[in-house]
Amino acid sequence: MSRRRIRGGSRTAASGRIAPRRTSPGADGWALLSLAERRNHVPTEQPPENPEQQENPPEALPGPSAAASACAYVSSSWQSLRRKAYRRWPSVFPDPDLRCHLAAWADRDPQENCRTAPTAGEAIEVHALWVVEAYPPSYINDLLSALKVLGWDNADSSLPDHNPVLWLRQIRQRSTSSAWLNLGPVVRPGSKRFLPSERIAPLPEGIDYAFAQIHNVTSSITCIVVAFVFTAVTGCVKM
Repeated sequence: MSRRRIRGGSRTAASGRIAPRRTSPGADGWALLSLAERRNHVPTEQPPENPEQQENPPEALPGPSAAASACAYVSSSWQSLRRKAYRRWPSVFPDPDLRCHLAAWADRDPQENCRTAPTAGEAIEVHALWVVEAYPPSYINDLLSALKVLGWDNADSSLPDHNPVLWLRQIRQRSTSSAWLNLGPVVRPGSKRFLPSERIAPLPEGIDYAFAQIHNVTSSITCIVVAFVFTAVTGCVKM
């Protein structure tokens, strides 16, 4: 019996049937297998690249437990809720981050104080002290009465906007009431230091003179701003 070699197997002259190869089927050999041989074929298992790695797989890193994750979620949600409540009602709920801010400044303040403190023999002179007093609607009549007691509601052509009581009443009736009024220098009775644009008022001991202003922040909030100028003796603070 003669045989001829063909690609993928050998042909028998008697029967003409193609005898497939008995090796592991490849891309071409698998097509030459019969249907029965395809069904009974068991694929050869590929050996692992690293047998030790297959026998001893690496252990998974321990992750956070369910209880720890739940506690972290509840803590974050509670902190976010406290911040929202503080932003909405700051007069009712305290600032949840206040302690962290104070702790940060507590570590920094001693170093800053030592770095900026005057050396021995130096002195700090305080020439003036600014005082601000706010008047809500419930106290605005007290402010108007105090200005009248000082006599600042009298007409005086030497002072610009000479009647602060009238100015204040008019400005608080406007829809856009943000404005300010310069009251000028304030001196003790009998002083003629800033003639003719000075206002007379009793001043505390140790105060040479003062400058006053009225700031109408809103239609319901009025602030009196006064800068008290110290005398030379009172204004020297030695370290």
